[in-house]
Order: sequence, then C-alpha cells, then structure tokens
Amino acid sequence: MPRSALSSSKLTHAGKPTKGKARKKIKVYLDQQIVEAYEGNERIIRFECVTGDKWGPTERGTYFIGRRYGNHRSEKYNVDMDWCMFFSPDGKAFHQYHGSMNFSLMRATKKYLTDMVGSRGCIRLREADAKVLFEWTPEGTEVNIS
Repeated sequence: MPRSALSSSKLTHAGKPTKGKARKKIKVYLDQQIVEAYEGNERIIRFECVTGDKWGPTERGTYFIGRRYGNHRSEKYNVDMDWCMFFSPDGKAFHQYHGSMNFSLMRATKKYLTDMVGSRGCIRLREADAKVLFEWTPEGTEVNIS
C-alpha cells in the first residue's frame, strides 16, 4: 500500500518514518528484480531479489519498515521467513528465500520469461543478503518500490 495507507487503523506490520542523521532508504526495482539500500544519497548495498508473482504482486509505492524478526514463520503460508522485515499493512516483507527452486533460476524465470513465478508480494533475498539487509535496517526505514 502507498504511504497514505499507513494512517489506517489496521496498521499492524508497517512502521513509521525514522528521524535523525543521514536517512536510510531501501529502493526496490521490480523490472530489474534489484534491491538497493542508501544512506543519504550513497548506495551502500545492492542485491538481487525475487518479488511478487501474477497472483500476489508486490505493489509499487512508499512504505516504512515495521516489525523485524531474525526468525519468523508465516502463519498464513506456513513457511519460514528468516531475516524478516515487514513493510506493508497487509503483511508483505523482505525475507530470506527458502524455496525449492534455485534462487538464480527463479529470478531469471521471473525477470525474463513469466510473471507466474515469485512470492505472494514479499521480497525474497538470498540468505546472506537477507541477513546483511536485516542487520543494516532499523525500524522506520523508508522503502520505495518502483
């Protein structure tokens, strides 16, 4: 959901903006399947990702990191979501990819062949990348998805 949805009384997963020094920001480029993290205008991190599929797309918009868990299990999908950082009111999150298909193959299939593979709106990362992003990102970090 875009920023306007953050004022919803149903806000359970999304966070509030951070204040202070050089602001941290995460950018997700859906067409490239790339995640970048910035401190001010300096890019600090760049990772490959896999986003939502045809039936559960990752919506474009501005969000903020809310709840964070090193280990988490989705009640809705009954799957592990390690290094989990929720960003949307409906429960979408950055997290480690635990699928049976090789991550690079999944990403290439989604990026170049079909939108019928991917997550149900979450942003999946390789384990090492998910851990780095999790450790770098405080609650309230802005997330721009385009």
